[in-house]
Amino acid sequence: MIVQEHKIRTTLRSKLNEIVNIISIEPVDDRMGLFQGDLGRLLFLFHYAEATQSLKHSNLAMSRIEQHIENIDLEKNSFTYCSGLTGLCWLIEYLEQKQWLDADTNEMLDPMDKYLSEVMMQSVENDNYDLLHGSLGTALYFTTRASKSTRAATYVENYFAALKKKAIHDDDGTCRWFYTDTQTGEKKINETNLGLSHGIPGIVCFLAKTFELGIQQEEACSMIKNTTRFILKNQLDIERSSSFFPHLAVNRFPNARLAWCYGDLGIACSLRQVALRTKDQELNLFVKRILLNAASIRDPQLTLVRDAGLCHGAAGAAHIFRRFFDFTGEVKLKDAADFWYEQLLNFDLYPDGYAGYKTYVPSKNKSEPVMTSSLDLIEGISGIGLALLYAVFNQDPTWEKAFLIS
Repeated sequence: MIVQEHKIRTTLRSKLNEIVNIISIEPVDDRMGLFQGDLGRLLFLFHYAEATQSLKHSNLAMSRIEQHIENIDLEKNSFTYCSGLTGLCWLIEYLEQKQWLDADTNEMLDPMDKYLSEVMMQSVENDNYDLLHGSLGTALYFTTRASKSTRAATYVENYFAALKKKAIHDDDGTCRWFYTDTQTGEKKINETNLGLSHGIPGIVCFLAKTFELGIQQEEACSMIKNTTRFILKNQLDIERSSSFFPHLAVNRFPNARLAWCYGDLGIACSLRQVALRTKDQELNLFVKRILLNAASIRDPQLTLVRDAGLCHGAAGAAHIFRRFFDFTGEVKLKDAADFWYEQLLNFDLYPDGYAGYKTYVPSKNKSEPVMTSSLDLIEGISGIGLALLYAVFNQDPTWEKAFLIS
């Protein structure tokens, strides 16, 4: 077993080297996005530089981030966390707090914060609570600055008030928000999204951070409990399903995928943050049950893991299981992490893909899915690289805060 683990770690290190070499020589991506675009590549390069003490990669990442800062265009760039200004501002604040960027972020970001707060409030007024493509991502960015910027704290409080106003309270006292499809703009009044990337679990994380910041604590605590109760009441019959939770709280499709974006892994990340901040030991034990069950699911027809990426691939599963092993000491979670690290290596199938990897993209018009090469953070090799940094160097993965994993 020790020999096998050493072999896997050596192979992971080799794959990490391959990834950093590719990202270092690829041209600057004009897409100024954190999850989709050049900024995710820079997040990886900064962390790689720290792990390996590489001045070369640190200088490369710094020159690129400075270039993006110089090219900020409020009219041209979208506002979103995934692919716009919110992601850039999050990264600037993150780098400053890591002491990798020497800047007065209050002076640098306050003008953009004002703009982003206005767009955020317009978005929440239109019932767009999406983490990646809507108001929630911007609100969560403001939580990272609220302790140092009174304006950012005010923006957090304003968003909290808007959420409270828009909340739907069911007869049993639970609290939810309906789902707006960010691709079509359709407001699905009878649907509630249970994915961390687009739905209620992300809102719960914002509420937990608001509580931690001491903003409207009594009301925040009440909303946290009632929203968490809504998630919990949508549990599936675990005797008949491979997952504890469905994708949506309507129709309640069983056997949700094993992923960060949708399914038990993302929900477990969200509920753990609630448990820690509210000191709810019972909920913490339930989170462990969710993860132990998820660790036993390996059938590809149930996991729906079809590529190596962070969002819904092997790297995301491996990283989350490894993190929860660190949190709990449960050996079964380490075994699951090791399994998914092996699967990550097995997805190296495409000679024409970056480092041998391609991203699975379902196709509505073709019988076969489309496999695409990606350098991006959320689905491409930048995200895979960050997961490998943790596996190989045991580097503190503070980057995962961007994904609400911790």
